[in-house]
Amino acid sequence: MTLRPAESEHWPRIAALCPRLRTDVSVTRTVFRGEPWYVLADPLSGRHYRVTEGAYRFLALLDGQTEVNAAADRCRSLDPDISPTQDEVLQLLASLHGDGLLSGDVPADAFASFRRRRKRIVGEHRSRLLNFLFIRIPLIDPDPLLDALLPLTGWIFTRAGALIWSLLILVGLVTVVMNIGRLATETAALVDVGAIPLILATFIAIKICHEFGHGIACKRLCSTIDANGGRSGGEVHRMGIMLLVLMPIPFVDASSAWRSASRLNRVVVGAAGMWIELGLASVASLIWVKTSETSPIHAAAYSAMIVAGISTLLFNLNPLLRFDGYYILSDALEIPNLSQRSREYMQYLVKRYVWGLSRAISPARSAEERRAFMIYGPLALLYRGLLYGSILLLVASRVPLIGVLLALMALVGWGVVPLWRLLTRIAGSPELDRVRVRAALTTAGMAGIPFLLIALVPLPDRVTIEGVVVSPSRIESRAPFDGFVAEAAGPTQSGPDSGRLLALETNELALRRDMLKQRQEVARTQYLESLQTDPALAAQYLERSETIAASAEWTLARLEEAEIDGQAGHFWTPRPALAGRYVRRGEVLGTLLPPSDVMVHAVAGQNVAPSLMQEADSTVILIVRGAPHRNIRGTVEQFAPIGTDELPSAALSRPAGGQTVIGSEDRTAEQIFQVHIRPIETDLKPGQRVLVRFSRPARSAGSQFIRWTRQTMRQRGVL
Repeated sequence: MTLRPAESEHWPRIAALCPRLRTDVSVTRTVFRGEPWYVLADPLSGRHYRVTEGAYRFLALLDGQTEVNAAADRCRSLDPDISPTQDEVLQLLASLHGDGLLSGDVPADAFASFRRRRKRIVGEHRSRLLNFLFIRIPLIDPDPLLDALLPLTGWIFTRAGALIWSLLILVGLVTVVMNIGRLATETAALVDVGAIPLILATFIAIKICHEFGHGIACKRLCSTIDANGGRSGGEVHRMGIMLLVLMPIPFVDASSAWRSASRLNRVVVGAAGMWIELGLASVASLIWVKTSETSPIHAAAYSAMIVAGISTLLFNLNPLLRFDGYYILSDALEIPNLSQRSREYMQYLVKRYVWGLSRAISPARSAEERRAFMIYGPLALLYRGLLYGSILLLVASRVPLIGVLLALMALVGWGVVPLWRLLTRIAGSPELDRVRVRAALTTAGMAGIPFLLIALVPLPDRVTIEGVVVSPSRIESRAPFDGFVAEAAGPTQSGPDSGRLLALETNELALRRDMLKQRQEVARTQYLESLQTDPALAAQYLERSETIAASAEWTLARLEEAEIDGQAGHFWTPRPALAGRYVRRGEVLGTLLPPSDVMVHAVAGQNVAPSLMQEADSTVILIVRGAPHRNIRGTVEQFAPIGTDELPSAALSRPAGGQTVIGSEDRTAEQIFQVHIRPIETDLKPGQRVLVRFSRPARSAGSQFIRWTRQTMRQRGVL
């Protein structure tokens, strides 16, 4: 455990002051992790503050006439184990005064920390600007409206209401499972451009109900009723709009739930919005099943069901963002301000073990909090970085100009401003007086080493494009006559002793063969009988017999073609579901592919084609789709120097599961360049999609990122 300093050099400046808490600040006692805490509620700002039992005992002694020094001495005499130290008293008074919770004998310039109020206000404005993807705009006080709705909706958060609501959600879940096939077929209509207004309207309506759920739960579970029937506590005084990636979403501030002594109540308040959404999704599923697909009510119910279900399960439950899942986790762990305190703990680790500041105070009060901070802090930082980066890339791909502006704001907000703050703290913070040189050197090293690695260390530079296996000289096997497929082998490679791959049967040819055989015997008999009596007639019978024999020979040849035998080494690829099928004459039954005559036709976009032509190796790696363990080497035989808008195979288009976007008239949306590759191994089958990995000269990560940024901007028409 880190020892806290008991003495402070600033103590003489505040020892004789006589402050007190504002009279309108309410105090609630609660228990976190088995320890008593006191929650201070400011009715003017709607903010809540949590202090320890020792800190509140000190504040309770401050009545506007008692000096700070006398109150601190009194606390130490009552219980020295929990009484705050001088530094903790300084920090406590500075924080409360900075937020305007103290009144009385507190000069504005008592000590420099008391200027924190102005810094906090400026910091809040700066935070809104920097956090431009998640902006909150308070609009109204919903408390009176929630009071009016409470008698009608508060039953949901009772035991009986929870049981009824759970049954409703269960019924909705069973309904969805029973109609999962129908649900999947209607998903395509949901992503249609024409459905966007309906989805947005449904989304906003669902989220309004979601936020009112938080407010109603806070009113129902976190307030108390006095003897006169008056309700106190559980106030919800802020409601407004949050711009989530420029999309308006309602929000309410239910932070007064922290005054509740019940952890379960606080968790329920955090989950109330999702609880309401799941119930609404269940109601929507019942309406969706009972209405016609052409009905507008059906479309609205389907949209509500999907929006409520997906947003609840995939978005609100995520604890790494400051939404419902985060507050539920904070309540479950009983760690308020988990995100902020995790960042403070990471800063403490830097101060204590990197900068060598032995007087640094850890925000963790127990081993459990330490573990929570060490796990949550890095995970949240990494996830938010990836999320913000993905959002910026998505916006840039759709609206390049806005994407560039957001990227510049991100560079300033997440790079320049934090760096300036860090340099300012290192250069001027009084707490670093004794370790300033070490802090500067270690910070420069921590920042410089990654920069050097990014800027100088060469890394493999690879590009992956998509291709399809083709065979220039494949043999198509066609039906020689109409008939049924009696036997059909599956896809295989013929060995040296080629067996039968396919057999057709037809009664017509068999009957014709038997008839011609009988007619041939009759003509032969007539020829022999007339040979002695009428030689001229015998010649006619002989000619007829030969004609019938030729027809019989042709019929026998057709019957022999009814069986398709494999050729050594060739690949046989039949049409699907061929056995027992009736086929017409000339219909393709399958293909025989030569063993070594396969090529890969790949396509490269405009952003990578020039560098592949100039820099990439001619030897590539082919990765078969669906079999990532198979890496086949190949050689580039031709790189088309002229772009085209025709794909070598429809299998590479996005509708068929490929990566290439198709525009109008089945043409590619942008010019592509074809690459012909000869695989070294010969077990590839035509029609297979493969990924073609090119290797370019090694470059640093920084240069690769700069090149990718330029290519993306050029591709989107920004440069």
